[in-house]
Amino acid sequence: MTKVCEYKEKVELQSEKLCSHLPDEDSELLEKVIGEDSDIYYAAIECCEELRDQIEKLMSWQKESEAVKQEPFPIESAFERLRQEVQDLRSDQRRKLPKRESGNFRVPRCNVNVPKLELSSFGGDRTKRIEFWDSFDSSVHTNGSLTNVDKFNYLKGKVFGQAREVISGLALTNENYILAVNILKEGYRNVQ
Repeated sequence: MTKVCEYKEKVELQSEKLCSHLPDEDSELLEKVIGEDSDIYYAAIECCEELRDQIEKLMSWQKESEAVKQEPFPIESAFERLRQEVQDLRSDQRRKLPKRESGNFRVPRCNVNVPKLELSSFGGDRTKRIEFWDSFDSSVHTNGSLTNVDKFNYLKGKVFGQAREVISGLALTNENYILAVNILKEGYRNVQ
């Protein structure tokens, strides 16, 4: 800012010298020169003020960055903390894994509610027997948690019409379930 003030003084001195050499009748030219000098001077002052503001901002940022540099960044401790968390998670997962018993994993039993499966029905149409039997076989016939009486109940509930009439005379027993299956398989075998 001091250099701008020095510049102002030099411009004023030069303007006075110029004015002294100009004749009095050139007052318009004199005013024009003084006006242009003033405009240049005020523009220089504005630039200096903007520069001063920018310098103050830079110095403020520099102080802030030096303060940040002085504070140690805890990268090593953050890394160590993350490593410990990962190790703890691994330990938790190992504890939750099934235990090994004689070389095999003991898998915990999981009860999942599966949507109710709707089995197809069979009325004696030979072209539908394979589709019915495959569905019934996978859902009921090979289900080890059901007794033959339960399976026979399911079978009676899924046959109708002529197929139901063929097995309707059989009592609800374990042995009759096997007999009913054989009757339906043999009586409605596809001819291909």
